[in-house]
Amino acid sequence: TPVQRDRVDRIITARTLPCHVKKVDRFTIEIVLQEGRNRQIRRMLDTQGYGVTALHRVEVMGLNLAGLREGEWRPCSSGDMSVIRKCLDDGAASAGMSR
Repeated sequence: TPVQRDRVDRIITARTLPCHVKKVDRFTIEIVLQEGRNRQIRRMLDTQGYGVTALHRVEVMGLNLAGLREGEWRPCSSGDMSVIRKCLDDGAASAGMSR
C-alpha cells in the first residue's frame, strides 16, 4: 500500500473481507482470512488483549503445505504453477498491464 511504501505510520481503516475463527484448544485458535493486511492477525488479537507467540501460514492462493514438515520443500506441480500464473495474469490485468 502507499502507506507501507512511504513508511508512513498511520492506521489503515479500510475494511477487509470477513474472517473465520475457530478455537482449537486452550492456547490455540485458527483464523482463516479471505483477504489480509500486513500484521492483521497480530493487530486483531492485540485489540482483544491476546498476544501472538507463533503464527503459521498454511495456505495462500489455494496452495498449501499439506504433507510437508517444517523446513521441508517440494517443487511446484503443474497445477500449482497454473494457479500462480492465473494470479499473476489477473493482477497484471487489474493494473492495466499485459504479460
